[in-house]
Amino acid sequence: MKRFAFINHPINTNELKMNYPAARCFPDFLLKQILKCSPPFKSPELTLRLDEIDCKGWSVTCPLTETQILGSSDKLVQKRIFKALRAAQKLGAEVIGLGGCIPAALGSKEIIMAERPEIKLTFGHNYSILAAVEGVKLAAITRGYDMDQVTAAVLGATGRTGSVCAAILAREVKNLILTGDNKVKLHQMTNNILYDTGLPVKTVTSAKRALNLADIVFVDVSSSGSEIRSEDFKKGAVVCFVKGAGISIRDLIILRSLQDIAMCGNDLKIIDGGLVEVPGVPGFASEQQLPSGMVYPWMAETLILTLEKNRSRTAVDDSTTMGKIDALKVKARSYGFRVAGYSEVAG
Repeated sequence: MKRFAFINHPINTNELKMNYPAARCFPDFLLKQILKCSPPFKSPELTLRLDEIDCKGWSVTCPLTETQILGSSDKLVQKRIFKALRAAQKLGAEVIGLGGCIPAALGSKEIIMAERPEIKLTFGHNYSILAAVEGVKLAAITRGYDMDQVTAAVLGATGRTGSVCAAILAREVKNLILTGDNKVKLHQMTNNILYDTGLPVKTVTSAKRALNLADIVFVDVSSSGSEIRSEDFKKGAVVCFVKGAGISIRDLIILRSLQDIAMCGNDLKIIDGGLVEVPGVPGFASEQQLPSGMVYPWMAETLILTLEKNRSRTAVDDSTTMGKIDALKVKARSYGFRVAGYSEVAG
């Protein structure tokens, strides 16, 4: 029997009240105060069978809303997260996946290793990036776009996440535009993409120019800055703000601001990444308010690592490379996982 755990947090008090009826008895201001003192709480046991392997897991909630995580001191938030990690360990979880704002709130992997050196963790960055690209492709179809003909742009392409998005997109699209603040790295990237795929890549220094031309847009939040205006986007474009390794609380605050700006312009379709279908487990993530059988990519990556036979005893791996993404893609397919939807940002 393989054991896993997901650790997440409620987005806001409304989500908490939806999942936990007892919370409806309290006004929001009082509920937030109660959350600061509450221990982590877990879902009923989750059971599934994947690749003829029986798995058992739990969803452990760190009782802080997104606003509280973004606005509280690092020490307070980390203390609450480590309590959730200990709760997951006591349940017997062999692999623990971290979702929402938790990876950014924890900071560097060195902090985690110093506090809980025996934990096997995943932030789910690799599958999240892969699923974001696949999710955008699905969203683009709803707008009538043909991926063989679209122009795609990556803002912040020299960042850790943006560079991987660019490498994936180079295999998928007809035209690719990259922006970045590191001209040397940008030049190296275009040469590497041309060598690997034969695709000539256009580079521009102006985010506005890239947005004017692009049918689909990926924004590496931690590397693109905040030079985005709603009127700069091409009408009807599909936009995805991607979060990856190294994202900080400050980046998440910028992300929310950029999403708000983008929502105001040009009939955009803004997605927050892809959703992964888990084979043969309808209703598996119902407590996450997801479509039946769907999970977030970080959850899917947790399950895949749980199934792996040769897991290292201790690891906190927050790195993202094309090699890891390609390997993960093969593993996901072998277990029957596939990106079958996307999470749309509501205005």
